[in-house]
Amino acid sequence: MIPLFSSYSFCRLNSKIFYNAFNSYFLASTSDYNHRIQCRTIHQDNSTTNDQNHDDQDLLNEIFQYNLLADLSPKNVVVIMPRMKRGALFRSHESGQALLDETVTLVKTIPYWKVAGAQMISTSAIHAEKIFGSTNLDHIRDYVRNQSADAVVFAIDVLRPIQHHFFRDFLNVQVYDRFSTVLKIFRERCSTKEAKLQLALAELDYIKKNLHHMQECDFSQFSMSKSFGGNFDTFYQIKKQVIQERESRLKRALSSITTAYEVKRKHRTTLEIPTVAVVGYTNSGKTSLIKALSHDNSLQPEDRLFATLDVTTHSITLPSKMKALLIDTIGFISEIPTTLVHCFRSTLREICTANLIVHVVDASHPNRHQQIETVHQTLKEIEVPEKLFQTMIEVSNKVDKLSDPIDIDGLAISATERIGLDELTRQIQKSLIENTERLAFEIRVANGGEQYQWLYREASAIVEMKPDPQDANFLIVKVVITKSKFGKFLKLFHDNLNDQY
Repeated sequence: MIPLFSSYSFCRLNSKIFYNAFNSYFLASTSDYNHRIQCRTIHQDNSTTNDQNHDDQDLLNEIFQYNLLADLSPKNVVVIMPRMKRGALFRSHESGQALLDETVTLVKTIPYWKVAGAQMISTSAIHAEKIFGSTNLDHIRDYVRNQSADAVVFAIDVLRPIQHHFFRDFLNVQVYDRFSTVLKIFRERCSTKEAKLQLALAELDYIKKNLHHMQECDFSQFSMSKSFGGNFDTFYQIKKQVIQERESRLKRALSSITTAYEVKRKHRTTLEIPTVAVVGYTNSGKTSLIKALSHDNSLQPEDRLFATLDVTTHSITLPSKMKALLIDTIGFISEIPTTLVHCFRSTLREICTANLIVHVVDASHPNRHQQIETVHQTLKEIEVPEKLFQTMIEVSNKVDKLSDPIDIDGLAISATERIGLDELTRQIQKSLIENTERLAFEIRVANGGEQYQWLYREASAIVEMKPDPQDANFLIVKVVITKSKFGKFLKLFHDNLNDQY
């Protein structure tokens, strides 16, 4: 007889295996659970009272808003891509063009913004106050005026405060970088309380970086007397204390929500429901893939950056009939500071606690290799366990859009055309069984007996049932089951199993 093991193949359970397994596994009583898992938003706390909701809303709105981020007025936007032409930060023309194009797409994602123009301009001093020489500076100013632009977005992660201050005065328009542009997109998309609190923390981080160069006119809803009831020597001191107070309150509010989510995660772990985090660069097709695998028609994938900000779960039935949860996560993007990632650590924790990661790559994107590198780097930044990283399934999506053959990264699929999805579900099943150390075996049980009923209720999956050719009163059942459930099964039925073999 073949001994038990955790890969997806089956062996017969005999008395020798039973006694060895019984000595190896022991399980205290566990709760019953129902396999009917419905799609839901993970980060949604329904236990809060109306008063708590009002308090949190007051927290998000009170004290001040930074006008640069809160401004909802329509804008004609010019995008400028400073490209380092030498040195450690050298960027090729092709790489610079790809980043410029992506930044343009970011701008277009904001519904009340319109791209008036975009240019890539070489520089040798990207960290200098003015970034460019006098000739290029004059060219940028004339270009902004000729395009009737009232905002400029620089295609770099974060402008230094002195750079932001200089270009705002020099161009006499509002000035943004990729960080602040992404924050504005998040303002449009955040819907859950947790996402809004995390966004508020990220905005505070951005404000702190520019604090020395901000003036009172940069803020709205600023009430010194309401917040503190006294005077301060300088506006800078007021700003600093306001930010510190608000940051502390936001962190306390977020901590209380995070604690509630940890309880829910532990409950899900107790139920032993395997989870699969679907990650990838923004707009790589994660939601489309989840819709195709889960057959959840309520999902409406959108062809735009950061279409998904709130983490949701969706049930999937694997070939073995085992149930699992697919977790739709926020998309990653390059050229933003790690502080933004850290502010959304609570949401991204769903990735770290999953049993398996599926990384979706847009195979049709010309910059896919850099996008893969960004995703891998972000996973390391949020401290994904090494086992999860090593067992991650890489899939190249949108292969139906390829006009020429390319070297595919991982499994070739198309979520919209359902290409390669059967093989993907088999790989997900195999990896889940291995990562969760589930057991797969055959067992002979009485047709309709207690063992059969218990396995039908408690096992992860009943893969196949067929009559025992030696005795029609018995069935040969192929089972996938967790170690803890198997231990309980052995404890309950060891006498019956010993009699059978």
